[in-house]
Amino acid sequence: MNRTAFKATCEDCGKTFASPFISEFEYGSALFYGEHGTAFAMFSAFDNRVFELLRDVLGDRMPPLESGDLIFDACAHFADPVDGQRLSNHLACPRCRSTAIRIRDSEPMGAVAAPEATFLGFEALPETERRGLAGEYFDTRLAGNR
Repeated sequence: MNRTAFKATCEDCGKTFASPFISEFEYGSALFYGEHGTAFAMFSAFDNRVFELLRDVLGDRMPPLESGDLIFDACAHFADPVDGQRLSNHLACPRCRSTAIRIRDSEPMGAVAAPEATFLGFEALPETERRGLAGEYFDTRLAGNR
């Protein structure tokens, strides 16, 4: 699926590049970004088995209203790579890998491919292993936030 790309500027190195953007009106959806800033994937939490498993594993470790970003981060972490790039919930500059990016959603720059995120590798694991990996991920992330 192609998404409109907008002008993005790295606040650290000044590089300007095209990046898709997801509006706040696309509730329950997220755009995942490749680690090199040149691959993208769309994700929808609605009826998504991986999202449900991760939400269940996170449980009541965080208030529900604060857990959304962490669950989306975990979904990106466990998603299959796109174009050889691991995915993240944060856009990175294709030059310096900084995540200090400013997107100008009023300046379209064409379109970029953003396929639906897949989880074939993660879903191929036994459920106990998926739950264990998810628990480790959340434990690590929550320990880092203290």
